[in-house]
Amino acid sequence: MTLPPPTNTDSTSKINTDRRHKRTQSIQVHSKPKSHIRHGSLPHFPLPHQSTQVSIEILNKADITQHARPKETYGLVGAWCVCVVGVVLYNKQLMGKDQYNFNFPLLVSAVQAAITTLISWAWISLGSDPNLSTSINSNRRSKMIPCGVAAALEIGCSNASLVLVSLSFYTLVKASTPAWTLLFGYIFGFDRPLFSSPSGWKTMVVILVLGTSGVLAVAGEANFDVVGYLLVMVSCIVKALPIDHLLSLEVGPSEHPLVQMCCLGPVMTGLLFVLSVVFENPYVHFQHSYHFDSIVHVLESFGLMTIGGVLVFGSAYCELSLNRRPQTMMLGVVNVARQWVLIVLSVLLYGDTITLRTMASILLMMIGMSAHGVYFLKPKPIDPNYPSIPMYSRKLED
Repeated sequence: MTLPPPTNTDSTSKINTDRRHKRTQSIQVHSKPKSHIRHGSLPHFPLPHQSTQVSIEILNKADITQHARPKETYGLVGAWCVCVVGVVLYNKQLMGKDQYNFNFPLLVSAVQAAITTLISWAWISLGSDPNLSTSINSNRRSKMIPCGVAAALEIGCSNASLVLVSLSFYTLVKASTPAWTLLFGYIFGFDRPLFSSPSGWKTMVVILVLGTSGVLAVAGEANFDVVGYLLVMVSCIVKALPIDHLLSLEVGPSEHPLVQMCCLGPVMTGLLFVLSVVFENPYVHFQHSYHFDSIVHVLESFGLMTIGGVLVFGSAYCELSLNRRPQTMMLGVVNVARQWVLIVLSVLLYGDTITLRTMASILLMMIGMSAHGVYFLKPKPIDPNYPSIPMYSRKLED
């Protein structure tokens, strides 16, 4: 009986391994995807080129409601116009030499800034939205300090000029602020250089028209005061400075106007009080002023300043609320109407003299500000090369 040959398990496993290896090598891997799409698979979308830029815009509750409620925008514009006109007339009546003659414009500005801060803080503290109180602590205070300094200088110079110049002259010179804003935009490189595009030529025309209006206003002023004119010009230049852009301080729609006023208010109040002590020396003048010769007059004086602070709060709240919304030509039209109303009231209430040069200045002012509203206060068109992807944040603020 012959026995079968012994089986070598190692050789057998080696043969099987070689067979499996050969089968594995026979599989071909396709590097290119198939042209057809299987059922149940996701469709193929071509990826954008590496140089393609996609802008992502994060929207919140304020972004949605500001487009959905145009009546609210109209109400803010009307309230802002009424408050601004009321503040200017009230301060002129309070500090004018021929009126109440309360010759402490820096002190008045400091008290009004303090009243604005107190109202904002009380509103936030007594409100039902907890996000407002927490956003004050997390706000970028260090970058907002220069903005508060600029706002204090602008308000202080404006109120101080009302003591020295007529209301019509003040209104015409202040109308040059849009020209300074456009000019600084090109100086600091935020806009395209002049003469390089049609928008540059439009900007140059607006600047020249408003500048000529200011020159005619100076030439036509019957009671010209150099110091008052310089104060108005400083307020225009400081207001037009793009400090927020220079500091990369982008105040988005999520920052409530009350939060901004609570951050800017203490800086403005402190600086204006210091300037009042240095330049006005109120403690010494209080002893010889009939506005503070008795307790009744002291309470009356601070009561009058408080009323102005309420008006300032209303104008600041409306202005900051409108800054969160897209600029429209309606704001330009309302701004022109506001300037016209101030000039008419200056003639009716204070008897300002209107010469031919002043009338020419008013005409150029209306043309320049109307052109500014038509060309520069329009919603920017969406660039198709940079698609916008709306995303909604979970933290919604009113």
